[in-house]
Amino acid sequence: MKTTISKLFIAFSAFIMNMGVFAQGTPTGVPVIEFSYDASGNRISRQIIIMPPLKSLADTAQGGAQNYADINYNDQLAGHDIVIYPNPVEGWLNIKISNYSPAPESEILLYDLEGRLLITTGCNSEYTRMDLSALPAANYLMNIKLGNEISRWKIVKQ
Repeated sequence: MKTTISKLFIAFSAFIMNMGVFAQGTPTGVPVIEFSYDASGNRISRQIIIMPPLKSLADTAQGGAQNYADINYNDQLAGHDIVIYPNPVEGWLNIKISNYSPAPESEILLYDLEGRLLITTGCNSEYTRMDLSALPAANYLMNIKLGNEISRWKIVKQ
């Protein structure tokens, strides 16, 4: 009797796993943030994975565009919440750092993928805007430095 129940349980479990009930994933349009840590438990990298929202058939037929302006990207750095939007960006990139008080060693740096520093701006308030309209459409790397901590971001310019 026990072996029959065990066999049925194993068969049922295999069936459910093949049906994708235990598959991990997120709905499209929802950003997923993955972190990597070193042996001491320090975060060494952050990767944001975004599946663009699916267009409806009506939008596709009418040539409608996807609206990314409503998607915010969040992180924490030195006890502050950081929100960046919109990404992809066409002109102005908005950066909000909650409960921020200006410090001399705080800055935002924008690099191209070859490592050339393109824009440097100080963090003077809780809200900072960067004008990226003069830059060509490409991927860029942005570092937000607050004291001794750095948050790294991938910015897409359209």
